[in-house]
Amino acid sequence: MFAKICHILPLGLGAVAVAIQSRATTNIGFYAYASSSSAGIGGLPVQYIDGMAYVVDTAVVTTGENVTFSLVSTTFAATTADGDKSLLYIPSTSGAVGFTSAASETKVTTKFGTYGTVVYNYHTGSIETLFYAEPTETTGLWQLTWDSDNTDAIAVAIKDNAPTS
Repeated sequence: MFAKICHILPLGLGAVAVAIQSRATTNIGFYAYASSSSAGIGGLPVQYIDGMAYVVDTAVVTTGENVTFSLVSTTFAATTADGDKSLLYIPSTSGAVGFTSAASETKVTTKFGTYGTVVYNYHTGSIETLFYAEPTETTGLWQLTWDSDNTDAIAVAIKDNAPTS
């Protein structure tokens, strides 16, 4: 028995050294999930409003545009329902998440991926999921932010799967 384990052990250790690779994702939506159901964010879509990303309760707010995302290399290409194309970005430190036509020192558009259904970024060298939903003055509308220090912000996981009914 011990000899069998010794032969299998190197195979298991070799598997640990394999890098995490994103699965191919095309034409998907993003949905925000809070850990607490009392937050009211249990699979709400991420939508485009004036160049920024918002978590939207579509039963209450109708001003947002649906967005589909495609992971191209490590960049999420975003397309609105009326065909406008842009790139998803997070701020290089913290702040609002949005859409842009070009990266800059303050707008990170690369090093995105998915692990299972969860969206992450690794521009700092570590895999991070620092998405937050910050309440706005409009009921049912939260601004999507990265690494928020706002005490009213709700930590959310951004996933590429819609909630089940």
